[in-house]
Amino acid sequence: MQRIFVSHVASISQTVLALPALRALRHSLPNSHITIASSYAAADIVQLSHCANLVVPVSRSSEMTNPRASYRSLKSLSALRREHYDLTIELQRNAEGGFARWLAQIGSGKRHKKLLSQIREVLLRKSLQQKHTAQRYIEILAEIGAHPIDTEPRLYTDRAADERIEQRLEKSGMLSSGLLVGIHPGAGRNKDHWSAENFTTVAAKLIHTLDARVLIFAGPNERGLARVMAKQLPAKRALALESLSLPEMASAMARLSVFIGNQSGPAHLAAAVGTPVVAVSLRHISHTNDLLSRNHTLIRKETFEAITTDEVFEAACQLIKSNRAESLWAR
Repeated sequence: MQRIFVSHVASISQTVLALPALRALRHSLPNSHITIASSYAAADIVQLSHCANLVVPVSRSSEMTNPRASYRSLKSLSALRREHYDLTIELQRNAEGGFARWLAQIGSGKRHKKLLSQIREVLLRKSLQQKHTAQRYIEILAEIGAHPIDTEPRLYTDRAADERIEQRLEKSGMLSSGLLVGIHPGAGRNKDHWSAENFTTVAAKLIHTLDARVLIFAGPNERGLARVMAKQLPAKRALALESLSLPEMASAMARLSVFIGNQSGPAHLAAAVGTPVVAVSLRHISHTNDLLSRNHTLIRKETFEAITTDEVFEAACQLIKSNRAESLWAR
């Protein structure tokens, strides 16, 4: 059985965008044992994709302050030196991923030295091109005959996480009939984003106009923000979700009629589980990491101040309407 090591130590957004390429690799080599090194934050995404036999979490530089992440990373990296791989691929170029691939190569033979050299040359060439990230990944793995079977990222949900979310929503009264809307007002550490006040205004409109219930998501660096927003909305109509694992977040997002947020990791995650997404972004930000989904609306302007609550609300309503129409036709 062929053993393949893929290093992709990257952000949540980039990991979601790597899924079509990783699925192509899995499909083209169904009997191979595939190990994928992923960032600590995004490792569960690879697990939920069912593309790997083994996922190795490796800390990025921004995760080094997390003791648990650092411990798991050191343990994973030390184990790589003892493994043998027939082929090692660095899909995302960075120091952490390069080190992981180097360790994986220590115990590996030289049978694929020429092929590895070719792949490294392609990787360098593709990394300099301003193509969409997902397309770059696909072209890199096409060098070894892994051709895409999906045009969009796709994730499964975890059954245990589904059950935990079901219980939490039921306990909070969020499972009543009607729309369930998700909002993520953050955008990662030290990144510009649309204001929490604007998201609160959109949430209030959805509650009053469409009788929606709102789930407000917050990441590890955004704690407190979701609770503040929930308190500003009608009682028992909004629930702050601030301590979810990534599988739990995916399970919660899969239940939504629409997800609204900045174009960041959670928006990519919501799109990958099949949820309609309204995302906001700035024009000067590179388009290479844009959402990859047929069921999304990206509102992009020169400044966040130029994006109005009315246009985000209308975009959400349009996606809800379109999704309902598709559901009726499918019956």
